[in-house]
Amino acid sequence: VPSRIDVEQYQHEKSAINQIVGKINGTYGDIHWTPVIYQYRAVEFEQLAALYQRSDVGLITPLRDGMNLVAKEYIASKTEKRGVLILSEMAGAALELGEAVIINPNHREEIAEAILTALEMPRDEQAKRVAAMQERLKKYDVKKWVEDFLSELDRVTKQPKKSGAILLAGREMDNVLYRFRKADLRMLFLDHDGTMVPFTSTPEEAAPRRRNFHMLKALLDLPHVRIIIISGRLKEDLEKWYGRLDVTLIAEHGAFVKEPDSEWHLSRPLDNSWKPGIIQILEKYRDRLPGSFIEEKEYSVVWHYRNADRAPSELRVREFVDDMVRLTARNEIEILMGNKVVEVKSSGMDKGIAAGLLLGEKKSGFVMAAGDDETDETMFKALPEGSVCIRIGRKTTSAGYYMESSRDFMDMLELFAGPHRTIIDKLRGIFTRR
Repeated sequence: VPSRIDVEQYQHEKSAINQIVGKINGTYGDIHWTPVIYQYRAVEFEQLAALYQRSDVGLITPLRDGMNLVAKEYIASKTEKRGVLILSEMAGAALELGEAVIINPNHREEIAEAILTALEMPRDEQAKRVAAMQERLKKYDVKKWVEDFLSELDRVTKQPKKSGAILLAGREMDNVLYRFRKADLRMLFLDHDGTMVPFTSTPEEAAPRRRNFHMLKALLDLPHVRIIIISGRLKEDLEKWYGRLDVTLIAEHGAFVKEPDSEWHLSRPLDNSWKPGIIQILEKYRDRLPGSFIEEKEYSVVWHYRNADRAPSELRVREFVDDMVRLTARNEIEILMGNKVVEVKSSGMDKGIAAGLLLGEKKSGFVMAAGDDETDETMFKALPEGSVCIRIGRKTTSAGYYMESSRDFMDMLELFAGPHRTIIDKLRGIFTRR
């Protein structure tokens, strides 16, 4: 179909294509067969739809394209769910049509392999891919696109320009250290992933380091220090890692609690009958996002996408959250957006509620909480006024302080545990001697 015929570069491209088609047909064709049927003319809508519908493979290879409607038209025409779309990774539509055979348009061998893959693809696999893409195209029509665009624009304009949190360093650090050392009771609520340890590719790799244990033991040797490890992790993980220490463990965002020298117990009655249905939905999204995986807990299900490509991850996560809106209205569940994870969990319990139950009426002393993502915000808001709340990373937060990384936070805890004298302590000593 002719397009932009007045552009000089397009005219050069047309001339080059004519020469290449003529060379291929002259070399490989005969009186009974023409390898390439090249038609440079307008086609009626009905005829174009029929060509799309009858073709076995749609090969769309732009070197750069904002979206590419042809790819979507090709998929929409497949009423019999037969055919394979080969699509350039440089087309914007490739982010939405993840079931297509995605290729680098500058790599000839890769294109050839993709054509062979498409021609040999079993019919049931073709049908599965086409159905998934058609379902997505039906959902994400122009109305939905406009709604998402305006919603995102509204969210960006309303969010705070920057977090009100202060970098915990210098004088602020000395003040916090002084408060910690002078308090008669010290309670520390510590998240695990992203706070005690940096993030890893898989949950299994995020075990505490030797440094963590030495530091926690040193803190516990101080008088009147109580440490609470509060995490979304499974209770088995927390007990395996921290069970030898005299600390309180809170697992699955507050669902389970274990005091030192006692057994695990549910913090309050919760329902998990919703899990099989959610897992079935999540498996569909996992299959559409290479590199992602599902983690099942007793009262939640987690979809990890840290190892998946960023752009398709954002699209799939948005689709999943849209699907969940209907289900969360009918079930006692809620969605947590964590750091490269989406977690669906039983409602009625979060870190804030768990921390509040543990604090009880104890409002005096030094209380500190540290965490790295949105699941920790409920904890920050639930703690009494004057508590030291620290968000790891530069994010919009209700915490009063932030630190750049988990390593910086661990450095601070070592100051808590060690004999280090603050600037304020040193100045007091100087003026006392004088």
